[in-house]
Amino acid sequence: MTAIVNPNKKIRAFKKKLSFSDTFQNKINLADAYLDIKDLTNAILYYEKALFGEFENHPQTLNKAIKCYFEIKKYDKVVTYARKINLEKSFRDSLYIYTIALEKCAYFEEAEIQFKKTDKRYSNYPERLELSEFLIRIDKIADAKKVLSELVSEIENMIEANKKKHKFIYKQASKLLNTN
Repeated sequence: MTAIVNPNKKIRAFKKKLSFSDTFQNKINLADAYLDIKDLTNAILYYEKALFGEFENHPQTLNKAIKCYFEIKKYDKVVTYARKINLEKSFRDSLYIYTIALEKCAYFEEAEIQFKKTDKRYSNYPERLELSEFLIRIDKIADAKKVLSELVSEIENMIEANKKKHKFIYKQASKLLNTN
């Protein structure tokens, strides 16, 4: 309850612990506390400090740093760190932001490969919509239409509750399909 009312109290406590014992875990705890209050600059600072020595390639810490860098639009750092860990195996939720970062850094072929990993029937609807938009941006209209047609068809064949849940995706996919 105290952390909600006074988030800085938690940070002060972790800073005090870190000053007493400069350990990997204390740096992570402080970084996580900063992340909790959306202070990404300080969160990144302490994640970076933790990524030294034997923890240089610590997967969970790299993944947290990836998410922070993505939020502040430092896509080159996202790409660099994401290449150090197996996103597909351990951090599937970060695969999407890695793919967006690849596109932003103009690694279009690699971005396409990563995007296509999300193209699984009856799942990943937002990611597949983004895949189709990416394919349109790189002028692969026929491939985009195929993905969009599958999206529309899948959603049309859902029960009403699921149709309602994916209504936005359906509208966007239909709109893109009809304009390209």
